[in-house]
Amino acid sequence: YETFYFLGNSINLHYLNLAGTFLTNSIFDEFVILDEFTQLFHLNLSFNSIESILQYKFQKLTNLEYLDMSRNNISTIERLVFLYNSKLEYIDLSFNRIKIINQEIFGMKITTLHKMFKLILNNNLLTEFDLNLIFRSDESWLNLEGNFLTTYPNLLTKSTYLPNLNMKQNRLNKIQKNYFLYIRNFFYADFSKNNISVIEVDSFSKASRLIYLDLSLNRLSNLNPNNFVGLYGLSYLNLSFNFIDYISKYLFRDLPVLKTLDLSKNMIKLIE
Repeated sequence: YETFYFLGNSINLHYLNLAGTFLTNSIFDEFVILDEFTQLFHLNLSFNSIESILQYKFQKLTNLEYLDMSRNNISTIERLVFLYNSKLEYIDLSFNRIKIINQEIFGMKITTLHKMFKLILNNNLLTEFDLNLIFRSDESWLNLEGNFLTTYPNLLTKSTYLPNLNMKQNRLNKIQKNYFLYIRNFFYADFSKNNISVIEVDSFSKASRLIYLDLSLNRLSNLNPNNFVGLYGLSYLNLSFNFIDYISKYLFRDLPVLKTLDLSKNMIKLIE
């Protein structure tokens, strides 16, 4: 605490950057002066050595909009950490050691997010992501790249808005039927570098506004036209680095505005 005594009279501070200042939990947990910055809207704590975030840590920062805690050693986020931070529109927790993200960190059964909300969780150790989030704009982002997730986030079935979604380099093995049944605004999806071998029939039947779909570096082999039914707005499709050996003449019949198709590095033996 004494390290930051000079901030004592700065109660109207709006922007605070403490990136790369060797902060550890021994300092961060006792950093009570943070409670005085009730007008703070931007807080950068990245590139430190913080290992956990205690309950109610940011309860006095009710105006906080931007929080960057990337590139620490965070493995634990206690309950109700963001209960009082309804104005948050950007949270970056990437490059940490987080294994579980669930609803308890927000403390409400359903969390309605800021219109421009971006949640960055790439390059952690996530095996569970269970948040009841309501996204309100197609400008929102959910980045889950580089984790250990075997299933899709539960929020995908509970929100009519789906953010731009990055699930690259996880452990998904299939695209499930009707998973996007209630989604009406879904524009960008990256499922590359997974173990996907199956796209169930009608998986994307309600995703008519999806523009960008990356399924490269998976284990896809047998595809049929019903795999892509409903993707009437798709303009970019990447199927490279799979095991596709046969292209039916009807395979892409329901993709009327497709402009970019990448089938490189497959094992194609027959094209109708």
